[in-house]
Amino acid sequence: ALLQEKDKEKYLQLHAAEVQTDFILPTVATSFPKQFREHIAKVASVFETNGFQMESATEEGTSGVFPIASRINHSCSFNANQTWNRRRGRLTIHAIRDISVDEEITIPYIFPTLDYY
Repeated sequence: ALLQEKDKEKYLQLHAAEVQTDFILPTVATSFPKQFREHIAKVASVFETNGFQMESATEEGTSGVFPIASRINHSCSFNANQTWNRRRGRLTIHAIRDISVDEEITIPYIFPTLDYY
């Protein structure tokens, strides 16, 4: 589906990790103008930096970018977790413990139950 202009603006305001952009840029065909290649690299970098799995941790599936959830910071001692709610068709954020009024909500960027090492 195509994004509306306001949604494109929200998307492009999300963080694009420079390391991702630098990695992606050389993969964009050099036959395109430089400005277009840089734009494609930024769009892809935003996706790589902000994408959430839309399936369980053990299933391979689709990923998506959710502008509000993408603004939630990471912590290794997170107090909330993200889950793809298949029934609702939405990414949901759930507190995993009591969170005080002045405490920042944080999530893990990777599934803590998987062995990445």
